Amino acid sequence: MAKKSVAKKRVKHNPKWILLVARVLIGLLFIISGWEKLTNISETVKFMASTGMPLATSWMAGLAGAVELLGGIALLVGLRARLAGGFLAGFMAVVTYFIHLAPAWKMAAGMAKSTEMLHVWLNLALVGGLLLLSVAGAGRISLDKK
Repeated sequence: MAKKSVAKKRVKHNPKWILLVARVLIGLLFIISGWEKLTNISETVKFMASTGMPLATSWMAGLAGAVELLGGIALLVGLRARLAGGFLAGFMAVVTYFIHLAPAWKMAAGMAKSTEMLHVWLNLALVGGLLLLSVAGAGRISLDKK
């Protein structure tokens, strides 16, 4: 019988560290993005309008920034991580459609369209990570401690 590698044993017996790293990385992404939106509302509105997004208002930009910032903080510290992960996954699915996918459909084939579609796939991968956190929870190294 083959011996398991030390790395495999540690990963198997220490999922708390993997959940912590995942939460920190994803949480920081949302904290930074949310903070940027909240501190640059007018630029956020201009960007939203440039994609053709309906309701590109300062209120909507502020709401998006607040959702990202608060959701990111919740993931970072592991507070209600299942709820935050699920909510952010739904939020990102909607954002991906309006900000990246719908504009990409209107573009002619080329590098701009390829780049926009790459954003779609990266966001969908992020949705996958958020869904995993919504199922797995925050782990033991968190405020949730589960």
